[in-house]
Amino acid sequence: TRTGSGNSRKRRTGSEIAEDVPDADIVFTSLNHARKVKPMRFDSFMRILAAVPGSKLSILARHSSTGDHLRREAESRGVASDRIHIAKVLGKKEHVARFQASHLFLDTFPYAAHTTCSEALYAGLPVITRPGQTFASRVAASLLTALGAVNH
Repeated sequence: TRTGSGNSRKRRTGSEIAEDVPDADIVFTSLNHARKVKPMRFDSFMRILAAVPGSKLSILARHSSTGDHLRREAESRGVASDRIHIAKVLGKKEHVARFQASHLFLDTFPYAAHTTCSEALYAGLPVITRPGQTFASRVAASLLTALGAVNH
């Protein structure tokens, strides 16, 4: 079932229905604050999208201008802007259900996901991260290590 923009749908996840999930074969998600997505990391996200046909990236943006900017940046990297789904702020239950309807969480760097990584893991979503040397860049990796889910 499509919603609003035609770029998202409701997807069933067990007994729940996840809202605000892009309609795609593969959904990568990075629901951190957009300010955490630095140009080098966005480059990585776009290379992943380019390598995986039929995939989309769901990224949180609290302001429409941020979403517009991210779509322009995708286009400048050769990725169609309609492959960038701008996720909206939802209540906690709906937010976690969104993770359950995604396929892989892409972490940010050098400021890694903290609560957002915990939410993704709680929802059963695999997380890919790059640990750095600082506390802020190692939180997601620490969570994965604590779960015994580290793959070097």
